[in-house]
Parts: sequence; structure tokens; C-alpha cells
Amino acid sequence: MWLRKFLSFHWRFPLVGIVASLVFSFAGIWLSLDLGLDTDIKSLLPQQSESVQNLNALEPKAGSSNYFLVTLWGGPLEDRVKAARALSRDLLEAPDLARSVRYQTPKAFFEDKKFVLIPTPTLERILNRLQRERREHSEFTDPFGLERRDSGSQAEAPPVSPEEEEAESEDLDRAKSLMRSLDEMRPYYSSKDGKFLSLVVIPNADSFSISKNRELIAQVDELLENFEFSSFHPEIQAAAHGSLHRQIDKFESIQRDLSSGTWVFFAIILIISLYFRSLWANLMILPPLIVGMASGYGLVSQLEGSLNTIAVFLVLIVFGVGIDFGAHLLARYLQERKKFNPQESILTTWQTTGRATVTSAVALVAGFGILAVSSFEGFSQFGRVAVVLLSLTAISFLLLMPSWIFLCEKLRRESAWPNSLSDIFWNRGQSWFRPQIARYARRLRQATLVLAPICLLAGAAFVRFDYAFEEGSSSVQRLPKEYQGDSFSERLKPSAIAVFKGEETAAHFVEKFQIEASNYPDIALVNGLASVFPPDQETRIDLLQQIADEIEPSLIQRFEDEEVQEVLLEIEEKAYDLFPYSLDEVPPDLQEPFFASGSSGEQLVYIFDVGGPTDGRKAIRFSEAVEQFLEDFQFDPLYAGHEILFADIVTRVTTEGPLLVLGMLLLVFLVCFSDFRSLKPALIVMSPVVLGFLFTGLLLSIFDIQLNFFNMAALASLGSLVVDNSIHLYHRYLGLVNVGHPRAAWGATLAIGPTVTACTLTSTSAYWALLMADHNGISSLGAVAVIGLLCCLVSAVIFFPAWLMARDELRELDQQKVG
Repeated sequence: MWLRKFLSFHWRFPLVGIVASLVFSFAGIWLSLDLGLDTDIKSLLPQQSESVQNLNALEPKAGSSNYFLVTLWGGPLEDRVKAARALSRDLLEAPDLARSVRYQTPKAFFEDKKFVLIPTPTLERILNRLQRERREHSEFTDPFGLERRDSGSQAEAPPVSPEEEEAESEDLDRAKSLMRSLDEMRPYYSSKDGKFLSLVVIPNADSFSISKNRELIAQVDELLENFEFSSFHPEIQAAAHGSLHRQIDKFESIQRDLSSGTWVFFAIILIISLYFRSLWANLMILPPLIVGMASGYGLVSQLEGSLNTIAVFLVLIVFGVGIDFGAHLLARYLQERKKFNPQESILTTWQTTGRATVTSAVALVAGFGILAVSSFEGFSQFGRVAVVLLSLTAISFLLLMPSWIFLCEKLRRESAWPNSLSDIFWNRGQSWFRPQIARYARRLRQATLVLAPICLLAGAAFVRFDYAFEEGSSSVQRLPKEYQGDSFSERLKPSAIAVFKGEETAAHFVEKFQIEASNYPDIALVNGLASVFPPDQETRIDLLQQIADEIEPSLIQRFEDEEVQEVLLEIEEKAYDLFPYSLDEVPPDLQEPFFASGSSGEQLVYIFDVGGPTDGRKAIRFSEAVEQFLEDFQFDPLYAGHEILFADIVTRVTTEGPLLVLGMLLLVFLVCFSDFRSLKPALIVMSPVVLGFLFTGLLLSIFDIQLNFFNMAALASLGSLVVDNSIHLYHRYLGLVNVGHPRAAWGATLAIGPTVTACTLTSTSAYWALLMADHNGISSLGAVAVIGLLCCLVSAVIFFPAWLMARDELRELDQQKVG
């Protein structure tokens, strides 16, 4: 009764719904103007997570984790050095621009202090090795037995274990590597051929505001433009690049992807126009869709503030998915319109297809809603925003679409509507049925039984999580690598930073790692002030002098490695010329990175992983190694880093991803069960969804598409996207069964199949726009979704009807028995 009154109101006063649509649309658009985009990796984790909170607390102390480079080329190297010296002064004098600027390497300092910088444990092992070599080869080192007589009363040294020998060899290699790296180090950050010279600029503070970073880059560009390089040499040129520029590139890449994705709106409009064979269809479907999306984004802007790199693309997804609600409603309305007047047609539509639309909308919202419970914010925000947008879109269609339908009816003076593709298939398809179709259906059922286990095994065996996935853009053009040349032998960005209350604790941390480094192979290097200003210099110098005392030509020859021989000979030559040095002798550029910003007196220690390509497993091992080291030796610093964040992301996604997929399927099943109030129909409706998932797994394994923390969102929401196919098909099937249609499965396929196909194509178009994106993560999300949607379409319109035909055959047999 209430539904009839509601629809009658729309018939009498369609302008009320039209005005309401305009008001909600403009209000939503106005509110959504404040919605921002957060491209930082932190936005993919909950703000209350330990890794994010630690990073937020660390940033004011450690200064910027970003950097940019100013690379000079052209003219002689000496002229570029003069220009770099003057440019560095200008950069440091510019207000709120640079915390530090470096163009000189610390080569001179390291060359002068290199032996004192060898860690104490390494020196001790080298000394032990030399002393053992002397004892074992005394016929060469002590031919007259003088040392044996002097030490005759001493106990014989215990044998050396293989582990100790290996540690000694590693220490010799480490010392050799240090000497080699110093030989290779150039006095400036320049390429080997001297063509390029770079300045490393650390900004005053981190900013994840795109506008502020653009202002900073613009300030640097303006400074470079106004700087008179020609006064040093007319051929000198300069360009800035680095992590700040990459951050801007990433943001602009996403903007380009969104802009280039606007073609999907026109593609979807074209699909709707062709399917309904009328432009009027767009006037009935698009306004409610726009109202739902606009009001949804207005609400999201108030609830979220900004969107991460996954959730921002929902504008394309919801347009393609949300339009399905209107397509199903309009298709059924036009079918009813062939028999009844507008009021009766829309009442029947809202009583039948309206119910199916509510069920599919609830299933869709539930499927995306399961993502909202994830602790991975990339999924969680994607789910929350999708729930808001899809809920308001479905509500908008159910509440406002009647006004737009009745408006079009009155504008067209209730003239007959052209046949949609569903009408054409329904009218002509009844005569297409042949006995062969029943045989094909049986073969399809047999094929299902064969394909299902094959797909399951293929998916389980070959579909894996891509730990080496990088989310960057595939087409963003940065400054060519040749502009950097091979200027940097050091790693500019640490994997993690630890903050200690004072110098002594920080030094103890560095020293302890130097001793225990072999037990933590996933940590490559730990650098602190103690690395350039060791507190135990006197001990090291004493050890170096003892090593020098042990060295003699016959002993040196026991070492086959010529580089080791050179190191030992140089120690022998210089050990007694070494003296402790003061902190004032350490170049400011080497000191400053280890002191926390402000006057807190805290010190920073930089922790590096083993390097190499991006790998989530490596990040997890590094994070676990750092945590284990801190726990083993009871250090309690504040520590954080982007590698720690990445490990947190990968851990959450790999742990929760499979559970989210299962949870989504369970929720969708419960929605279907609540609709049909019976277990059997709910299982029947879910069967093509499960089969579509199996087909998807097979194709992912064939095309070697691995899962990552972007496309897992597509897989976790796929079931809710496609279940409406089988819901609408089965509802129509039951309706035809109730009226005694002899071939209900065939009739339901003719009536709903074209609509399901058109709706899947609109959703696929939306995800296809993501597939074509430059952003690797978004492109992978689109790829998985497109494959999944098409597989589930095949499952719903080909395999599902084949099984429904089996029910028709059983029903026919039952009728024959009764007859």
C-alpha cells in the first residue's frame, strides 16, 4: 500500500523528485570540493598503528626523510665545483628551504681516519688471527725459538673453531672492503667521467602536503633559474630531481589517470544507449546515479577528509557498478510497459526487480563492507567509501528514479518505447530453442565438473602474493639517470631511523651491532655518530699498534689476498702516527645528520637493510631483525622508517587478504539466504559466483598475474560485484516457474541475460579505465577486476542457465509422472 502511494506521489509531482535531485547533487558536489588526495604510503595504514605513530613522532626529530638533488653538467669540473659552492650557500640562506646541502664527499676525512674507524671487534679478530698465524708458523716468524722461550710458561692457546675462523675472514674482508670503498670514493658527488656533479639537498622538514612540496620545488626552480651559472662557465646547466619530485610525479600520475579515465563515462553512456536503443534511457538513469555519487562524495569528504591512492579511483568504479541498479530497474519497467500503463508498470517493477535490486545492493555493500573491517587502511578506506557511495546510489535510484521515469513519460506523451535488447531477445528467442540446446547444456554441466577442480588446483598452485611489487608509475618520466651518473656510492635514504636519548646509548647501540652483526644478516649497516667519531679511539689505536707489532714480511705472505696484504702493510706503516681526534675535527656535514632537530640532545642512528629490489619478504625480515636486536639487547629507542611501514603493510595484507575474500563470500551468501529465506536457493545463487572465482584463478595463473596490496581489493570485492547477475537471473527464473513457463531457464536467460551482460560491460568499462592507468598498483587492480568480471559473466549467462535447465528437466519429469 505504501509503495503504491509513494509511486503515485512521483506520478503527480515529478518535479519534487527533480528538484530534490538537483539540490542533493549540488550540495554533494560543493562539499566534495574539500576532499583531498593522500599519496603517502602512511595513508595505507591506520593512523593509530605503531609504525605510523612512531614515524609521525620521528619526523620532527629526524627532519626530512625526503631529499632532492641538484645536478650540474657542462664546463670543466673545477668550474662546476665553484658553482656548487656558491649554489649551496644560496640554498642554505633561502628561508625555510634546506637543512643541509652537500656536494663534497667526506673522502679526505675518511682517508685520514680510516684505520681508527675500523670497529674494535674487527681489530680484535684481526689481531687474534695474526697472533695465531705467528704461533702456527713459528718456523718462519720465530726461527730461533725466542718467543717460545719467552712464553713457555703460558698455556697453549685453545684451538680456533670454524665459526671463529669464518668471523675472522669476514672481518678481514670488511676491512678490505672499507679500504677499497675509500679508494673508489671521489672528493665530490661526481660521476667517474666527471661530467656530472650533484648537490644533495635535505629540506628543513617533511611535508606530505602536495601544495607545500610544489611550492618548495618551485622555490628551488626559481633559485636555479636566477642563479648565474654563466659567471662560472657559460656551458654549465642544472636540474633538480629526487624523492620530492617523485612524490609530485606520483600525485600528478594519479591525476592523469583519473582525467584520462573520463572516457569511461562516455563509454558507459554509449552502452546504455545501445542497450535500450534510446537516448531517453540516459535521462532516466544518469540523474539518480549522479545524485547518489555526488551526495556520497559530499558525505565522504566530511567523514574521511582525504582519500588514499586506492580509494580515489572509486569515482570510476562506482559509476560503472552503480549504474547497474538503474539498468535493471529500467529494463524491467520497459518490459512491463509493453503491457501496462506507467503507474502499474513501475509498481510491478519496484515490487519485483526492486526487491532483487535491494538484495543485490545489500550484497554489494556487504561485500565492500567486509573490507572496512581490515586493519590495512588501503582496504578499509576503500570499503568505507564504497559502502557510502553504493548505498546512497542504490537509495537514490529507488527513491528518485520514478520521478525521472515519469518526467520522460510525460515529455514523450506516454508513447511506446523502442524495444531494448532484452525485449528483442525475449520476443525472438522463444523460437530459437532447439533440442540441441539441451544437449549443449548437459555438456556444459559435465564441463563444469571437469573444469572446477582444474581451476581450483591451478589457482592454488600458481597464484601467489607479489612481494616484489612496486606501486610506482610506469610512465612518469623523471630526469634521465645519466644526469646522476654514478655519483653516489652511498645509500641516501636509510631503511629505518632510531632516536636515542643521549650519545652514550647511541654509541653503545652502534658498537653492539658491530659485535653482533653476523647474527642479524638482514641488517646490512648501522650508522651513528660513533661510526665517524668512535668513543673508544684510544682502544682502537692501541689494537692497531699491536697489529703493527705482529706484522713482518714472512707473516704477511701467509695471507694470499693481495688487498689484505696491502691493508696490513699500511697499518704497520701508520699505526704509530695515529692519535685520537676531537668532534670538532669531524666535518659538520658528517655530524649534523646524527643530531635530532631542536635542542633535545637526542641522537639519531640510521639502520640499513641489505638493499636490492623492492621485496616485501625482505622488508618483513628487516623489520623482524631490528625488533629482535632491540629486544635481545634491551634497547628501547623510538624507531621507524618506510621499510618498517612497508613490512607492516605486507604483513597485514597477506594475513587478512584470504580472510577478507572468505568473509565477503560468507556475507554475500547470508544476504542471499535472507532474501530467499531458504538454504537451497541461496546456494544455487552463489554457485556461479564460486565458479567465476575458479575461472578467475585459472586465468590469473595462465597470465602470471600475482596478487598485491592493490589488486587484493578487487578480489575481495569481486563476489559482491557479480552476485547480482545470478540474483536477477534466479528471481526471473522463479517468476517464470510460478507462471508455468515450460522452459523457465531459457526464458530467464533471454529476459535477463542481455541486461546482465550490459551491466557487466559497464562495470568492466570502469575497471578497464583502471587497467589502462599509469600507476602500477591501480593497473593491477583493474586487471584482476576485469578478468574476474568477465569470468563471472561467462559463469552466470552460460554455465548457470545450463544447470537451471537441469531443474527444468526434473520439473518436467515430475509433471509427467503426475500426469
